[in-house]
Amino acid sequence: MPSPVSEGRDVRVGVVAAVERDGEVLFERRTADEEDGRLWGLLAGGKTAGESTVEAAKREVREETGLDFHPERVVALFDHDSHYGSGTAWTVVGLAGPADGDPAIDREPEKRDRLDWFPIDDPPAPLHPTTELFLDADDADGLHPGLER
Repeated sequence: MPSPVSEGRDVRVGVVAAVERDGEVLFERRTADEEDGRLWGLLAGGKTAGESTVEAAKREVREETGLDFHPERVVALFDHDSHYGSGTAWTVVGLAGPADGDPAIDREPEKRDRLDWFPIDDPPAPLHPTTELFLDADDADGLHPGLER
């Protein structure tokens, strides 16, 4: 059976970071051109060659907010195809933990216009599709919605 790579599809590993503080999680409101409206989501990005999943999550949080993220646990694992029609297939690892510092909104102003804290069980709306998948996986037994009990 041919792999997605041999079929011309890009397969990537992504990270989603649930940065926790005082019972809430940090969400961003995205404004990038490829987004459909102003969608809220958790901090996320792609893993690069040569870095671990934990290193990728720390890097993404630092790049996007200036925070020093301390992932403590894996809380979600899911697969999805790109929402932007690029043909990219993603395997996404969701990590959770605290961070040091205060988030800086001006780190990537072309990508977001707000950062705010919300309870994970009462997130802002509308949500980015990847964050919806994260929340579904976070609620699933075994971390991955495709796993059976």
